[in-house]
Amino acid sequence: MRPPSCDVCDERVDTDEGALVACLVDEATYEFQRRSETPGFVGHPPNQGWFCGAHLDAAQALADARALADVVATLRGSAKVVDARIGTGRSLRWQLTGSRTAAIERLMSFGQLALAALGHAAVELTRSIERSYTPMDGVGPPDCPFTDNVVLDGGDDGVTIRITHTANYWTIEDLANESAHLSIRSGTDQLLWLAVFGDRPTLSLSLPGSSEMIGAVRDHFDC
Repeated sequence: MRPPSCDVCDERVDTDEGALVACLVDEATYEFQRRSETPGFVGHPPNQGWFCGAHLDAAQALADARALADVVATLRGSAKVVDARIGTGRSLRWQLTGSRTAAIERLMSFGQLALAALGHAAVELTRSIERSYTPMDGVGPPDCPFTDNVVLDGGDDGVTIRITHTANYWTIEDLANESAHLSIRSGTDQLLWLAVFGDRPTLSLSLPGSSEMIGAVRDHFDC
């Protein structure tokens, strides 16, 4: 298996600093997942790209909302585009203390508090787990890299909530990267987007909506 190179700058990726990032799932990704069920199929998911330490945080900040090609094009084009998105009045970021795993656990337990801060009643959440394999260089399941997605879903009166924990593994004992995000919608309107990513865990809050929400986030995550 060849050493990975950064999709932005083509530099070799040091996996102590860089990582494989899963971007927005698009039509090509769904087609890949369908084809990957064919015996003997080998390939790399079209929504996953490698990013070196210099580009990792920016890629992760964009990944949940953009396809891989868009993330790469943005980072190759100008860092100002990334800074502009992060620096808008509708997005806040904190560098968290403690481990990434602890921060993700806090996000996974924040759903009902987030609904309350938005003025909505609690809902029952359904938990599901899905594992997808990434055959690579002739190595297939269960020995090839894989991704685990843990999803908590629920909704009531037109308000839906989804909390997702994505963990990318080289092997069952070798975690490459993990992140989590929480999304609350009312119909087609996005009410809240909250994400944890990065080895030095970063918390990103988009569409905060009110001082009550910001206060709830800061209290829950001690930031």
